[in-house]
Amino acid sequence: MASIGWSLRAFARQVGVVSILAVLSAGLVPVPASHAAKPPSPPKSAKTIAEATRLAAQYQTRVEIEPKTTAYSRTVATPEGTLSAEVSNQPVRVKKDTGWVPIDTTLASRPDGMIAPKASPSDVAFSAGGDGALARYTQDDGVFELRSPWPLAAPAITGSTATYAAVLPGVDADGWCRADVHGVSGGC
Repeated sequence: MASIGWSLRAFARQVGVVSILAVLSAGLVPVPASHAAKPPSPPKSAKTIAEATRLAAQYQTRVEIEPKTTAYSRTVATPEGTLSAEVSNQPVRVKKDTGWVPIDTTLASRPDGMIAPKASPSDVAFSAGGDGALARYTQDDGVFELRSPWPLAAPAITGSTATYAAVLPGVDADGWCRADVHGVSGGC
């Protein structure tokens, strides 16, 4: 009986040691690089000057101060502990739902059927063809529309320009409606 008890204890001890070694070695398995923790990316902006200054020094990058940003200027905190202002004599960004975005006058279709710049400080839109407004400019509580007395063909869009072919027999409105940072240029 003594030999059976001893062999069971020895067996249990060996199983216990093997189990402990298995658990320890499982914890020492290297983690693939794809699963390793990634360092946080530096923030692009901050809500206060103090926060922007701290983050700029911590990440060694320029951090925009959100309340100091306008369509014409932006202020950033630098890693050296100074503030730097970038100022333009015309708008260079526009506020959208997601925050400030660079002006993009490239024309694209809108849900209302008009064609408009992707990001513009002016609410300007052009006809996608057919009856209706050739151009529409909306500001505050007013709307200005330029209408064509006849139906228009769908325009050819090239960047920020809408060209309406055969507006009249033999007449193209070449480069007629062009979106720019101030709204509209060209003959539109």
